[in-house]
Amino acid sequence: MGRFFNGKVKNDKSTLIRYGIIAGGVLLVIIIIILIAVNSKGSQGTLTLNPVTEVEVNTELPDKTKFFKEIVDFDENDIEIDYNDADITTVGSYTVTLSAKGRGSEDVELKVVDTTAPELSLKTYTVNYGEPYYVEDFINSCTDNYDSECMVSFFEESTDNHGNIIDYSSFTEIGTYTIMIVAEDENGNVSKPQSTSLIIQNDGEDNPNPVSCDFGNLDVYEDYLDYPLAVTVGDKKTSCAIDRDLWDNDEIKKPVDKFYTEDYERLKEQLSPILEEEFPDGAKTSVYPHYIAILNKNSKGEIGKGLVGYAIYVKVYIVGTDYDGKIDKEDNLKLAYYLNSDKTREYDVNVYDIEK
Repeated sequence: MGRFFNGKVKNDKSTLIRYGIIAGGVLLVIIIIILIAVNSKGSQGTLTLNPVTEVEVNTELPDKTKFFKEIVDFDENDIEIDYNDADITTVGSYTVTLSAKGRGSEDVELKVVDTTAPELSLKTYTVNYGEPYYVEDFINSCTDNYDSECMVSFFEESTDNHGNIIDYSSFTEIGTYTIMIVAEDENGNVSKPQSTSLIIQNDGEDNPNPVSCDFGNLDVYEDYLDYPLAVTVGDKKTSCAIDRDLWDNDEIKKPVDKFYTEDYERLKEQLSPILEEEFPDGAKTSVYPHYIAILNKNSKGEIGKGLVGYAIYVKVYIVGTDYDGKIDKEDNLKLAYYLNSDKTREYDVNVYDIEK
C-alpha cells in the first residue's frame, strides 16, 4: 500500500510539471505575438507620397512628413529620409529618398522655388525745377530672399482719382507728386506697388526753359533711322530717348525689342569661342536686359524735364556648370553695358575685352 501511494504521488507531480511546461509555452507564444505586433506597429497603416514637394529657397529643408499626402496608423519614427544633394540655397529640382519600415524606399522630387518678391523701401526725393529724376533716386533699399538683383521701375498702371493712367512725364511743375514704384527679381516675382513723394521745388533761380528732345522724332531722323530707339550715351543718364507716348505704342516697342535681340545674337557669337576655352566642361550664362528710365537731355548737355523713355542696359553673368555653390553676382558679372543708337556699346564691365 505504501508503495502504491508513493507511486501515485509521483505520477501527480509529473502531470503538474507537464501542464506547467505547456502553460509556459503558450505564454511564451503570446509574448512573442505581442512583441511582433508592437514591433510592426503601423506596418499595416496607409502612406501616400506627394510626387513633388515644394519649399521656398533659403528657408529650411522640409520635415519628412511634408513629403506625404497622408500618413494613417503608421509610426513616423519608422520613416527615414535622405535629402541626398538637395540644396535649400539654390533654386532647382532635387531627388529625395524616403524609406519606411516594411515598405522599402522610394525617390520623390523636391523643388526649391523662389516665389517671394523683393522687399522694397522707398524715400522721398527732392529736385529743383527742370532737374532730372530717375527711379533709382527713390530707392532706400531693395533686398531679395534669393540675393537676386532688384530691378526697380515706375509702376505704369498707377491711376488718379478718376481712374486715368498717371503719366509721370507730366510731373514737371513745382509741387509734390505721388510716385508708385515696383521691384522685380530675376525669377519674375514682382512686389506690390509702393508709394513715395517727388518734390519739385524752385531753387530761386530763373526757371530754365525745357529742352526739346530730337532723338526719336521721325521727322528729324527720317533719313537716318526708320524707327526710334531707346538709347543713352556716355554716363548712363544722358542723351534723348524715345518719347513716353511713343514707348506706350506697341508698334514702337517692337522695334526696340528687336534692337536688343539683334545685339544679343551678336553677343552670343562673340562669347561662344571665349566660353569654350575658359569653360571646357560647359558654362551657364544669364543675360538680363534692363530698360532704365531716363530724362530728356540734348547733345549740349542741357537738361529738359519729364520722363522721355528708357535706356537699354545689359548685364551678363557666367559660371561653370560644375559650380556647386551659390552664384555670387558680383564675382560672376562678366559684362555690363549700355546700347547706343549706332549699335555700339558703352561698357561698365568688360572682363573679356569684347569689342564694342
